[in-house]
Amino acid sequence: MSSAQVNLSEEIEKRSRQFEDRFAAGDVNGVLDTYYHDTAWMSPPGAPLLKGRDGIAGFFNVAITIYKSLELELVELREVDAVTYELGRAVLTPKDSNQDPLHCRYLVIWQNIDGVWRVSMDFFAPGEL
Repeated sequence: MSSAQVNLSEEIEKRSRQFEDRFAAGDVNGVLDTYYHDTAWMSPPGAPLLKGRDGIAGFFNVAITIYKSLELELVELREVDAVTYELGRAVLTPKDSNQDPLHCRYLVIWQNIDGVWRVSMDFFAPGEL
C-alpha cells in the first residue's frame, strides 16, 4: 500500500469514527457535516433513493430514534483518481435491548472535492458481507 493510500485510509477511518460518535450522540447535522457531500445520494434498504442533505437527514432523524449506535468496519478501499470506493460492514445496535443488532454491508463512494474527502454515494443492505 502506498503512503497516499495509507493516508487516505487513515482519513476515512477518522471520518468513520466521527460519524459513529455523532450518530451515538443523536447529532444528525454532525453526521452530515462530517461524512457527506451536500449533494450526496443514499440508497437505504426498503426506501427510495434519497438525494441531498435534506433527504439523508430525514433517514438519520428516524434512525437515531431506533438505534443507539452504528459501528463501521472498513474492509477494502479502491482508489481511482479523485474517487475512492469503500466496501465495509456496519452494525446498528437498537435502543430496545430486546431487539437484535442489525448487521449490514455497505459500499460508499468517497469523492475528493477541493481537497476534502466526503461520501457522495452511500448504498447499504442488511446481511453479512
